[in-house]
Amino acid sequence: MLKISKNRWLDACWKLLLFSGTLHVSFVIVFFIIKRDMEIINYFNIINLILFIPAAGKGLYAHLLSFIVLVALYTIIFFFYTGEKVK
Repeated sequence: MLKISKNRWLDACWKLLLFSGTLHVSFVIVFFIIKRDMEIINYFNIINLILFIPAAGKGLYAHLLSFIVLVALYTIIFFFYTGEKVK
């Protein structure tokens, strides 16, 4: 299995977090398929930003902004944190 960290305890912690997040997103997707409600898969709803800014989970513009933020975060992680290390 891929090692995320050199520290065994920290590696287990990261893998637990990754597993829990994957399970959570899987449940969200299944619930979305059952209910067919776009608010369920809104990124701001998934990270609970709507607890602080309730309008972030409602309306077409909120869904579009949510998608744009999600794509931007993915792009940043992909290009800055997954590249080959220069030796």
